Amino acid sequence: MNEDSALDDGALQPTPPSGGGALVRHSAVYFLGSLISVVGGIVMLPVYTHALTPGDYGLLETALRFVSICMVVGFSGIRQGYARFYFERGTVQWHQSLTSTVLIANLAVAVLVMLPVLILVAQIGRYLGGSNLTAGMAAVLAAWLAAEATFMLGLTHLQVRILSLQYVIAQALRLGLLLGGNYLLLHTFNLKLEGAMLGNLIAALASGGIAAVLMVRASGIHWSGDVVRKLVRFSLPYLPTALFSYIMANADRFAILYFGALASLGLLSLASKVGEMVLSIFVAPMESVWGPYAFRVHADPDGAQRIGTLYTRYAAVSVLLALGVSLLAPLAVRILADKSYAPAADLVPIVALGWVFNVLAGLSDIGILIAKKTNLKPRVSGAAALTAIILQLLLTPRFGIYGAAVATALTYMVTFVINRAVSNRQYRMETRSRDFLIIAALAGAGFFAGRWVMLMMPDILGTILGTVLGVFMYAISLHAGGIVSMADLSDAFSKLNLGRLAFWR
Repeated sequence: MNEDSALDDGALQPTPPSGGGALVRHSAVYFLGSLISVVGGIVMLPVYTHALTPGDYGLLETALRFVSICMVVGFSGIRQGYARFYFERGTVQWHQSLTSTVLIANLAVAVLVMLPVLILVAQIGRYLGGSNLTAGMAAVLAAWLAAEATFMLGLTHLQVRILSLQYVIAQALRLGLLLGGNYLLLHTFNLKLEGAMLGNLIAALASGGIAAVLMVRASGIHWSGDVVRKLVRFSLPYLPTALFSYIMANADRFAILYFGALASLGLLSLASKVGEMVLSIFVAPMESVWGPYAFRVHADPDGAQRIGTLYTRYAAVSVLLALGVSLLAPLAVRILADKSYAPAADLVPIVALGWVFNVLAGLSDIGILIAKKTNLKPRVSGAAALTAIILQLLLTPRFGIYGAAVATALTYMVTFVINRAVSNRQYRMETRSRDFLIIAALAGAGFFAGRWVMLMMPDILGTILGTVLGVFMYAISLHAGGIVSMADLSDAFSKLNLGRLAFWR
């Protein structure tokens, strides 16, 4: 009996949620998981900023962004391959073999790919202001990455098995471990930057180790050449993409370090957190169903139109969230951080605008995924990385931290344009340029109207009133202009439920 036929013995079909009520419950639970992540990020901000100087917090956030981006991008090919191939065969053996193999592949990527890259980055970092980077630290970061990636793989393992409640429990426990450990090390033992790094490392190792044990107990230890071949073909293009994406997302940090503006690094880091957190509440559940929905309808006669319509609605809501965050930034920074971080509020609108383009760039590559042309992704990310380096070298020396923030936002805009153009050649979703021009104009009008109110009333009440006015103007204008109606929004959010069905149909 060959390997493939052996894996087909024993049927085990994943059980889809039964009925609309079950779908709503699962969607609500996953949204709760996304909300926990964002609330956790908000709670962690005062824990860090009231114990660390802006310079130290900037270094911490740079390290955490490095781990996060490497984990999400460098290991995302494995995670996406796991989710895509899990339902390719409905057998116990296939699910066990796939789960065990991707778990081993996670470790292999950390040791054979990420560790050498990290050692290289450590050597390069010596010339960019990171004098404390060593080969030993690179090994610790590789272990950190492996643990983080394993925890995320464990969450995917729960998702494909439709265990939404366990998914949220795992996220909540991880947050409790992270919050408790960091508070103890920073505020009780006063370990400063070293304590924050250690707290995050301990949380990663513990959560990743528990996830690995549970996955091994569920699937045993198997190695499938068939799975490896599938994962390699699907995931290999993501490896150079990891390096390019890291350069693109962190070129501003390196530029600030290189040009000697360490004290302002924490301001940009805090602005990035505030500017991205609320967006991630919506983006996380949206991205979890965007691909499955598009895969299910793309071949329908009206598939390109339906995908384009949903894309436009998601873009409109993403801009709405970015507008609200930008207007609320002064109040948010005042609440979440020490007074020394106040200038970060001026950077939030720039960060939020860049994050909108980043979100749209991620959604825009659906054509590449539909066509299974993942070999195009390194070209797109390589062009974006080069753009980031050029813009940082041009803007940061002249305009300091503001130049770094603008350069990053422009990089995401260029990435969006490139990604959209390349993806449309593979599969063209039907959208109208008019809609996006109107969205941009309405958002700009809402922002300046809100800021005018804040100038007239420079207090907390003025900030709240200005935010409400700006967001309300944008939302009402969208509805009046026929871009997005209440029925459209209801339909867009219902796709979050329909998208869950895509895995089981």
